[in-house]
Amino acid sequence: MITDNEKRLANATELIRLFETEREPERLRESSIELENVDLRRVNDKKVREDQRGRCLALWLTLVRSVDRNLDPSYDPDDSPPLKVDPPPLKDGTKLWPGADPKLIDDPKAREEYEKAIVANRERQEKVLFQSQLHELDQPLFDKAIAFIRRNYAENERDSVKVTIEKTIESESRKQLFDVALESRPIKKPDQ
Repeated sequence: MITDNEKRLANATELIRLFETEREPERLRESSIELENVDLRRVNDKKVREDQRGRCLALWLTLVRSVDRNLDPSYDPDDSPPLKVDPPPLKDGTKLWPGADPKLIDDPKAREEYEKAIVANRERQEKVLFQSQLHELDQPLFDKAIAFIRRNYAENERDSVKVTIEKTIESESRKQLFDVALESRPIKKPDQ
């Protein structure tokens, strides 16, 4: 019998996979919602609860790792591309409005350069949007992963959590952030 928790874990896994193929940060947020709705308190079988808890932890850490892998450290939110590209002037010197249809450009070489500039600007806009969405998800996903650990792992279980963090998280600085966050407040004993 497939439980709600199993469905949510499967959905969270699939959403992470979709992020990797679609490159749509919203999939990471959706995956986190699935994980937040996994209710381990209602699982009576200790082995099943421990299995689901471990899979949940691995998925929370995979979400954080997915953000880490895709964050551009040089991203500057104040360096956004223009909405529209300025076209070159016509042969007679007439200036067109930003974003004008390339077909209006009467010089073939200038039109080709303008079309390339439009494509490059669109790509840059997509990159900026992708990075801004990832940066918005970064801290909330990390905080939710920490909250999950604090809520579901007793202090005497920290070593197993650290092993999972070590195996899953690639960034050394992120590993240090996990260490600091988990040491800053004692992990409460989970409800059993």
